[in-house]
Amino acid sequence: MRYELRRIEIWPVAKIVFILSLFLGVFIGILYGGVFALIAAISPTEEFMLEGGAMPLGGLVIIVIIAFSIFIPILYTVFSVIFVVLYNLIAGWVGGFRVEFKQIRESMDSNFPAG
Repeated sequence: MRYELRRIEIWPVAKIVFILSLFLGVFIGILYGGVFALIAAISPTEEFMLEGGAMPLGGLVIIVIIAFSIFIPILYTVFSVIFVVLYNLIAGWVGGFRVEFKQIRESMDSNFPAG
């Protein structure tokens, strides 16, 4: 059986990418927050110099975690929607991915060890 993927629905892709990248954003935010917390522990001063003045590193850690948790899912979702739209346009003109499936028969006994 041969099939051709001609169109991808945008909304399901956007939902899945948003949820997965939300977890990724929180994870990356925590990693970067940990780096800033490590810098705060090692640093002789407990402030991080910004343009407007000094900021406690603890506050910067929270800001980094929140920023990554918001920025990464939005960015990845926008890029995935753009990719899906482009794929749908190009697949409409030149054809989509072609895949071949083979139907196999499994016996009930093959899933369980002998015994």
